[in-house]
Amino acid sequence: MKSRILMFTVLVLANSIPVINRGFAQGTVFTYQGRLITTNGPAAGAYDMAFTLYDAAGGGNVVGNALTNSAVTVTNGLFTVPLDFGNVFDGNARWLEIGVRTNGAENFVTLSPRQLLTASPQSIYSQNAGTAGVANTVSGTATIQGQSLDIGASNSVSGAYAAIAGGGSNTVSGDYGVVSGGHGNTVSAGYSGVGGGSDNAAAGNHSTVGGGEGNIAGGDHSTVAGGEGNSAMGDHGAIGGGAFNSVIDYDVIAGGESNVIDSSWSVVAGGLFNHVFEAPGTYWQTISGGVVNRTYARAATIGGGEANFIESNAVEGTIGGGTINAIYLD
Repeated sequence: MKSRILMFTVLVLANSIPVINRGFAQGTVFTYQGRLITTNGPAAGAYDMAFTLYDAAGGGNVVGNALTNSAVTVTNGLFTVPLDFGNVFDGNARWLEIGVRTNGAENFVTLSPRQLLTASPQSIYSQNAGTAGVANTVSGTATIQGQSLDIGASNSVSGAYAAIAGGGSNTVSGDYGVVSGGHGNTVSAGYSGVGGGSDNAAAGNHSTVGGGEGNIAGGDHSTVAGGEGNSAMGDHGAIGGGAFNSVIDYDVIAGGESNVIDSSWSVVAGGLFNHVFEAPGTYWQTISGGVVNRTYARAATIGGGEANFIESNAVEGTIGGGTINAIYLD
């Protein structure tokens, strides 16, 4: 379970209007919305979730009672749960620690870092105010707290010297991170950024997602320029675009759909369902395009075509194109 969960992005939406009249009571329940991503993309199905409130980003003391929500439905990575820690929001900062497990599993996986709660929970504090004060967050305006900049509605910035330039439901928890706009984007590592789009995640240090939807740059110095559902989980990996492509360390996929590279220092220029496999000593492989082409050998090359195959002992083997060609060496 732990190896599959990559990040958890959150935003708090409900109870966002502070009450300034002591005689008008406001409840302590707020709606918590989040996004759960695994190595295979946005999570889906039923998950048990545990929520514990703290007074510090690390260590610290538990505030209120821990809550467990069983069988929370997650659709395309998104979920919504009501939380009620009671009358614990007194204007001081609060951090939420989240544990996740597949429904029925024995142990929770604690996600890191804790999430700084802003907006709605802090506005609950106003039920105790005798006179009008200054709201913690005003939707659609800029606030600067601890050298961080947040412009837009329902965004969350907790990283040092981090910024969100616009959009909504974006989260930056990595230091020096930035989200330029869009919706539901997440930067959880240092010196990383998302240019726009929706539901993208920069989870590796110095990683970048330019835009698109549902893309993940999970390795250090990794890049996904755009497209949909692309995943660069290795260090220095890059994907130019397309959909549902995947690379590891020092690999490049320029585009296409559902192309996969499991061997380092390799390239797929495009096409559909092409696959560079990993085997001992297999690096520097290339597939220029086509459909359902596969290489297993070091420095092997397939120029294109359909259903071509180079076996692992055919080192430096080349297939220029065509259909159902194969290289095997005894």
